[in-house]
Formats: sequence, structure tokens, C-alpha cells
Amino acid sequence: MSLNRTRMDDHRGLIQLARIQEVEVTDTSFYSRFAASDLDMLQESTSQLVREVMESPLPPQGFMKALLGAMVFPAYDRNSLVDMPLGQSCIPGSKMAIDYTGTIHMCEKINRNYPIGTVWAGLNYAKISDYVNEFLQARYDSCSGCSLSRLCGTCFASMAESGDNSFAVHPAKCNETFPRLKGGLITLYSLLEQGKNLG
Repeated sequence: MSLNRTRMDDHRGLIQLARIQEVEVTDTSFYSRFAASDLDMLQESTSQLVREVMESPLPPQGFMKALLGAMVFPAYDRNSLVDMPLGQSCIPGSKMAIDYTGTIHMCEKINRNYPIGTVWAGLNYAKISDYVNEFLQARYDSCSGCSLSRLCGTCFASMAESGDNSFAVHPAKCNETFPRLKGGLITLYSLLEQGKNLG
């Protein structure tokens, strides 16, 4: 599993990417098919692509711009997050997923213990308010001392992974997220110092 810039460049006229997003780890067995060596290869090929952009006199375009944007977006767009108490999390009801019973859920990623309404009754704003308050309390309890809390992608779905009807920040997720955000900041400022704009 690796990223190949030449392969993407061969099809540049066909591929118009606005955004790249990794497969979420919640409720999926996607990553279980890969060995640790596969994930290491992905990391190394991504790092190689970033090095190529750094060494190129041209600004990133197309696939590379979308890839770098995915890596550095939280840091690049951090000023817009200052006044957002939910961080990068969606607001329940701003998007939704409806299951076969007609129950409305916050999104397609969250477990089914947090319904926010039904197709017949509409959104249950009292329940949404309760969820938001529980989420904010869990973030405050666990994240108020973290210097990267505003850049973190922790959301309702990732905090509900335990399935026990409570929101919680999982230390393993923090251990995985912290170096990624740090790497994003390093990449972002390296690009900006070279005058390469991702906007």
C-alpha cells in the first residue's frame, strides 16, 4: 500500500480532487487487512511525496495539494476554530444518517446509542442539547490542559467508541493524534516558509 505520484500525474486530467480523507477507525475492519509493514510503507511513501513537494520550485497542485491539505488542514485553518467550542466536531443535526428503522443519528460513524430523532418526529433538540453538554464536559475534563485540543479532530463518534452510552476521550487516540498534528504543523510551516500557499 503506497502512494504513487507518477500514477496520479498520468491521470491528472481525469482526477479532480477537492479533498482527501483517511478511512476512520470507528466501526470498521478496514485496517485489519494490512500488516504493520504495509502501514509503514504508506507512511514512507507519503513522506517521500512531501519531500518532493518541498524540493520542487512549484506550488503543490491537484492530488498533492489535496494530500497536503488533508495533512495540515487543522493547523492551517486553526484561526477559524478559536470560537468553536466543539473544536472540529460536527454539530449534531448539521448532518445526519438515517437507519432502516427511520431513526436519525448524528452521522454515519457514530454507534447507534445516540439517536437524535426520527423521520416521523424530526430532530429531538432536547436530546441534542444533552449530548452536546455531555460531550463538552468530557472534553473539558480530559482536554482542557492539552495544547492541541483546538486542532484535534476528536468528535462525538470517536468519543462514543466504547459503546457504553458515555462520551470519553481515549488515551490511545491521543497518543496516535498528537504526533500527526505535530507533523502537520511542521509540514505547514515548512511550506509557508518556502512561500507555498495551500489556500
